[in-house]
Amino acid sequence: MRRNAIYFLVVLFIGLGGLAWYGLNKPDEKMSAILADRDFAIEDIEDVGKIFLAGRDTTPNTLELINGTWMINAKYKANPNAVKNLLETLRDIKMQSIPPKGHVKGIMEGLAVFGIKVEIYSRKLKKLKTYYVGSGTHSEYGTYFYMENGQQPYIMEIPHFSGNVRERYDLSELDWRDRGVMDVDFQDIESVQVSYLDEKSESFTIRKIENRLKLFDFANQEISLNSKAKKTVENYLKEFPDVGAEAIQNDHPQRKLLEELEPFCTIEIKRLSNPNPLICKFYPIEIDSVGEASQEVKQTHLKRAEFFRMHVIRSDGDFLLVQYPVVEKLFRTRQSFQ
Repeated sequence: MRRNAIYFLVVLFIGLGGLAWYGLNKPDEKMSAILADRDFAIEDIEDVGKIFLAGRDTTPNTLELINGTWMINAKYKANPNAVKNLLETLRDIKMQSIPPKGHVKGIMEGLAVFGIKVEIYSRKLKKLKTYYVGSGTHSEYGTYFYMENGQQPYIMEIPHFSGNVRERYDLSELDWRDRGVMDVDFQDIESVQVSYLDEKSESFTIRKIENRLKLFDFANQEISLNSKAKKTVENYLKEFPDVGAEAIQNDHPQRKLLEELEPFCTIEIKRLSNPNPLICKFYPIEIDSVGEASQEVKQTHLKRAEFFRMHVIRSDGDFLLVQYPVVEKLFRTRQSFQ
C-alpha cells in the first residue's frame, strides 16, 4: 500500500513538473503575433522572384525575375542599381522603434492615403509578405511600415543608412527601367552598320559570318576590308551593353523637331533573336540638354569642349539623353579598324 502511494506521488510530481515546464515555455500567441507584425525583412533574398508595388494614385509596377533577368512590368529590363537597392532594403530592413500610441491613428490615416503596397513572392511565386510603406518620420531617419492585417505600424530603418527608405520603393516605370543605350549581347549580334552623315567614307559594316567577324565597306557591302586585329572589332561590339543613357526623355518638347533632322551618326544592329533591327540615331546638342540639336556637326568637329550631351532616337520608340564622353567610344571610323 505504501509502495503504491510513493508511486502515485512520483507520477504526480512528474506530471506537475511537466505542466509547469509547458506553462513556462509554451508559445505566447500574443507575443508571436507582435513579432510577426514587425518581421518585415526577407532573410533569403535569393529566393525572391517577384515584387508588386502599388500606390493609391499611381500606376502599379511589377518587378519580376524572367529567365535570369529582372524585368519591369514584363516589358523592359529593369535598372540593376534600382533593383539591387530594393533587394538590399527587403533584406536589411529593421525595426527602429514603436510609435507612441497617440500617433498611431494619424500614421494609419497617412498610410491609407500615401502608403505603397508591397507584395513579395518567391521564385516559385509563393507569397512571402505583404506590407505597406508610408512616409518618413519628421527626422527623416525612419519610415513608417505596416504589415497587412497587423496590429499597429512600426518605424523601420536600414542600419548605417541615413534617409527615407520609401524612395527605394517609390519609383515610376520610367525610373525602374534600365538606361542601356544599346543593350545587345555580343553573341546575339548578326551585323552592325555605322554611318556618318558628313563623312560617308568613314562609315563601315561589321558582319558575323560563320561565327567570324568581318569588316566591310559601307557603300559596297561586297567589298571586304582588312582589319588590323580581329580582337579590335570584337572588343568594339562587346562595349555596346556598357553604354548607358543619362535619362529617358520620351516626352521631350524637341522630339518632333529632331526627328526631322539628319542625324550625325546612325548605328543599326541586326540581331539573331529579333527580326527587327535596333537603330540608334545620334544628334549632338549645341549648348547643353536644354539647347537645340546642332544641324552641322562633322566627325572631325566632335570635341568635348564644343558640346557635352547628345540626343538619341531609338527605333523602339525611346528618346534618350546621353553624355558624349560615355558614348564617344561608339563612334569608331572605318580607318580606326584598318
